[in-house]
Amino acid sequence: MKEIYETSATYDNPNRRKTGRPLDSYFGYKAIGYFTADDFDANGNLKEGIASIPDANVAPGDIKYRDLSGPNGVPDGIIDAHDETVIGRPKNNPQLMFGFVPTITWKGFDFSTLWQGAALYDSYIWGIMYIWGIMVNPFENLSSATKLVYKDHWTPENTNARYPRVTVQPQSHNTVNSSHWVKNSSYLRLKNIEFGYTLPRQWTEKAAMSKVRIYFAGQNLLTWTPKMKEKIDPEAGDSNGNYYFQQSVYSFGLNVTF
Repeated sequence: MKEIYETSATYDNPNRRKTGRPLDSYFGYKAIGYFTADDFDANGNLKEGIASIPDANVAPGDIKYRDLSGPNGVPDGIIDAHDETVIGRPKNNPQLMFGFVPTITWKGFDFSTLWQGAALYDSYIWGIMYIWGIMVNPFENLSSATKLVYKDHWTPENTNARYPRVTVQPQSHNTVNSSHWVKNSSYLRLKNIEFGYTLPRQWTEKAAMSKVRIYFAGQNLLTWTPKMKEKIDPEAGDSNGNYYFQQSVYSFGLNVTF
């Protein structure tokens, strides 16, 4: 963006400045993993030198953020708005979109596919999002949770989990905008495929037909997202998962020309 209205609070902070950045870039905190037991003293307080989050009762398994700067432009040991920065590329404006349509014909057989994809853009997952049986924020909005919730949330035995520890209600310091929830959405999708066979003319002419073709066709048969473990549609907008997935369609057909 060449020009956008913003106050000095963001413009004067090179990390938070919106001017000169792609439209709809994601801003938030830079996640650097989870708090561990080694970050706390015997009384449960954060050790000296570890940035704290005001009014947050953090514990092992909560998301840890990078202390980028304070009001004076230097790290101050506190995670607040001054530490926000760009955390992702715009979802609605991929920097690269591509597609290709290979086609092969041989002795009556024909084969064609349509591949499409996009790269250099990100998605933000949040809220009550179900991802193959896993709820990102269990107990959000007083909702319930099942054993499926604990598939990949942090526990003392699962410290490399995809999601932070489960609490009786989502902790605001875990749900704030951060790079932890930004996922590279680059994908390659097999959008269409068709395979057919045209019967030899000498066969069809005997039956008073000029052409007979048998075919199989499919749509949305394969999607490859190498950088995103979450099984969500990379073309879907940012949401809490309340959308219909693109349907895979299989069909067989017969074209007859007299």
